[in-house]
Amino acid sequence: MTLDLEGRSLYQALYEIHAKGLTGRLHVYHWDGKEGIVGINGGQVVHCQYHTLRGEKAFNILKNWVSISLGFYENVENLSVDMEHNTESLLVSLEERDREIGRLRRSIPGPQAIFVLSPESPEEKIVFHQKIWKVLSLLNGRNTVKDICVALKANEFSVLRVLDFLLKRKVIRLAASEKTLPPSTRDHLFQELENHLAEFIGPIATVVIEDTLGEMGKSREFITRNDLPLLVERVSENVDDERERVQFQSRMLALIQKIPEEKEEA
Repeated sequence: MTLDLEGRSLYQALYEIHAKGLTGRLHVYHWDGKEGIVGINGGQVVHCQYHTLRGEKAFNILKNWVSISLGFYENVENLSVDMEHNTESLLVSLEERDREIGRLRRSIPGPQAIFVLSPESPEEKIVFHQKIWKVLSLLNGRNTVKDICVALKANEFSVLRVLDFLLKRKVIRLAASEKTLPPSTRDHLFQELENHLAEFIGPIATVVIEDTLGEMGKSREFITRNDLPLLVERVSENVDDERERVQFQSRMLALIQKIPEEKEEA
């Protein structure tokens, strides 16, 4: 069974896998090549790993990733069991987190968003603790949300909460955001990318694209025009024949050049 997990959150993906009673591995990709794996047996979450971490410790890392892409591989054998909590309780906690992530995304457009101090005075006197000051110190009009997370070695969810706190109190404002492709443009572009790549490498084209997005720390939802050349270059590495690789890259370049920058939306 193939699952369409494009744009899904960790909660949404696990909920569907649990409801369908599937067995396999859910790969969770974050930026800078980070990857976690959730093992599911008959719809029950039995295993989780991230680097050397296993079980609940690994799962707690994954649930703090907001900008993710996902891939599910069914009927994988030899899943080790290291999760203490049952799947129902995990889903309850993830559902609450998912609602908050949805709220945060409405005010913070994505990991490439840039914030600066607001010229307005806050409506109330605010006492900042050290964690908030550390984030404030990095708001220089150049650092993105991702840059801040990396610099502080902080998880994405906690940084988004701090930024949302400051936004609500008018301490900061959105300065810029790398513009994402409109849904219609994005869907057409990815369909063409899959079709052209499949001509040269077959039906694994879709998996290659999703894996590459994960390695880039991107998802289709947040893809930008400037991301496309790198995406094409990386997926084209799977085309062994040099002549065919150049042919594929040329086709995709022609498609990218037809995307007007002024029609992108934040």
